[in-house]
Amino acid sequence: MFQASDWLVPTTDLAPDRGMPVDGVIDISRLCAMAEAAGYRAPVEIEVLSRRWWARDPIEVLGVVLERHATAC
Repeated sequence: MFQASDWLVPTTDLAPDRGMPVDGVIDISRLCAMAEAAGYRAPVEIEVLSRRWWARDPIEVLGVVLERHATAC
């Protein structure tokens, strides 16, 4: 499984302060395109490792995850 997460700069914590794809410095779209070009056809999992996102309403977070997945991967 391909896991997509983003890196925030500056970060407040190495593990639970990751960004939602498109919020940080990692070119998620490019990585997804490279994986696809290499023949990857399995699911892409959006990995939400963020205390800020975990504190938000899960339905709202799911909506953002679906939108980011559609635009970034």
